[in-house]
Amino acid sequence: METTNVAATNAAVRTQADSLVQQNSAEDFDKFLRLMTEQLRHQDPLNPADPTEFVAQLATFSSVEQSIKSNEKLDQLITATSSLADHSAAALIGKAVESQTGKVEASGQPIPFFYDPVAEATSAVAQVRDSSDKVIRDIPLTTGTERQQAVWDGRDQKGELVTAGPYTVQSLYYKDKDLLSQAAAITHSTVSEVQLTPDGSLLKLADGSTLPLSQVQAISAGS
Repeated sequence: METTNVAATNAAVRTQADSLVQQNSAEDFDKFLRLMTEQLRHQDPLNPADPTEFVAQLATFSSVEQSIKSNEKLDQLITATSSLADHSAAALIGKAVESQTGKVEASGQPIPFFYDPVAEATSAVAQVRDSSDKVIRDIPLTTGTERQQAVWDGRDQKGELVTAGPYTVQSLYYKDKDLLSQAAAITHSTVSEVQLTPDGSLLKLADGSTLPLSQVQAISAGS
């Protein structure tokens, strides 16, 4: 009977087991089983492996098996949760959603937006930037302590209507000439469509822009 390389086989089993605990891989789990089988086949019946080693290996076996089963259950839970979120997102059609991305879509019409003033600021301005990140309009903002609304009329610094397309609005707060902070403008828009993508639900808004469901901050009845 072949009894050579028993120690090497035992060492390989232990090394493989340690790797499995970290990787939780079904493929490596099969390798673990094959190595343990080989160890049993090739051990010397007159000098069998230490029983304590088998106990440790079986404990590792159980740990790996439970880890794989836990991962499978977790994957099922994630899939179910994602599916539920996708179906719930469909109920947002016709609703007004609030987000703080600063993204707006110019179409020749005035675009309202909101901002939260900074108490310490002595002045504030909203900067409108185009897709190349160039500032095309500065809009003076009032200061205070409560949320304020402002409007971009869709025109540049020269008073000319800008080209239709995506723009961003950023609020900047100053104390004298020092910049205290800045934040993306808050916008409200009605959901016209929900698109289900591999990365999650994507809301198509009435202004033509899109918004990931994860970026919605508030929901209200549509206008």
